[in-house]
Amino acid sequence: LFRQLFDEIKAVHGQSALLHVFPAMPVSLAVELGRARSPKADMPWRIYDQINGLGGFVPALDIS
Repeated sequence: LFRQLFDEIKAVHGQSALLHVFPAMPVSLAVELGRARSPKADMPWRIYDQINGLGGFVPALDIS
């Protein structure tokens, strides 16, 4: 399902669009999300972390 979702997002927004990923799933599912990503074929990602002391979600990691 993740592969299909990535392909649909790319079809609408293009391969070079930045995909913003927020931590709204269990860790085991997040691991599978990362495993489904193809570095050569998928768009870049910006992954966020929730840090309440900084006001909420902040960028934590960019994957190009």
